[in-house]
Amino acid sequence: MNLVTINVNFNLYKSFLAVYQCRNISRAADELLLTPPAISRNLRELEGQLNIERLFTRVAKGLKRGVEPTNDADTLYPQVLTAFNILTKAEQDVQVFDRDSRATIRMAIPSTFAAYHFSEYFYSFCNEYPNVQFEFCKKESVELLSQGKIDFAIRSNYVFSGYDFHTINLFSEKIVLIAARSFLINKNLINYFDNKKLTELPIIAQKEVFEEFSSKIGLSIKPYMLMSETEPIYNMVKNGLGIGILFARIFDTNNTDEVVEISVKDMPTFETFVCAYNQGHLSKAAQTFINGLVNFCKTKLS
Repeated sequence: MNLVTINVNFNLYKSFLAVYQCRNISRAADELLLTPPAISRNLRELEGQLNIERLFTRVAKGLKRGVEPTNDADTLYPQVLTAFNILTKAEQDVQVFDRDSRATIRMAIPSTFAAYHFSEYFYSFCNEYPNVQFEFCKKESVELLSQGKIDFAIRSNYVFSGYDFHTINLFSEKIVLIAARSFLINKNLINYFDNKKLTELPIIAQKEVFEEFSSKIGLSIKPYMLMSETEPIYNMVKNGLGIGILFARIFDTNNTDEVVEISVKDMPTFETFVCAYNQGHLSKAAQTFINGLVNFCKTKLS
């Protein structure tokens, strides 16, 4: 390889990747801490180097304005992304990670898990590696993983079905149906509960749990409320707003005599949660965190 003839400006390709992923020059500029004119100049320079007329075309959909990639950009993107991933992996392989290392671990994980499942592990990890910072993302985990904007995501296993992510099983969580005792008495259900009643009653659940539950129980159930997190569900159920679908660990933590578990025939009792990431693209800090998390789940959550 003749290094003298290599004339690659990585900043141009970083701008290209950001615009391709964001579909918007202003948002790409925010990602790279640049100005929109600087991003536009980088794109024009890259187009000139590649002898390409245009990498993106401007589009306006209602009030939303952005860009769409051309065929040339679609061809270029996976190759540029692979090249950057290889460089990132090479940097990570030579890094040393120890107690004094500074690092940032980015993850998509429901706050419920952090509070009810992993708080003990987070505490011990932060004590061992005090210079590590965490960034928690609540956006769509599959999209963030695909774009390399997070190190890993923890979600129900069905979320990642059909995607080329590496997954590690962490734990299985029991699902329970709960209701306020007063709610069941008012509905004349305190002594007998038929599965078909679920189609008539208000259901309160987290979206992922509800989708998994409804697909397995074989009934056409319309949710009354779908929550992004599970914390409010117990309190809503306690106040008599409906039937809750909840993880047993959260129910056991909050349980009082006012709320009871409902026995349902053919109840899909367990949901498996996994840690998903792009194979080979983890930093040493993220890999260390995941290895410890897997061991924690085996000893504490199994």
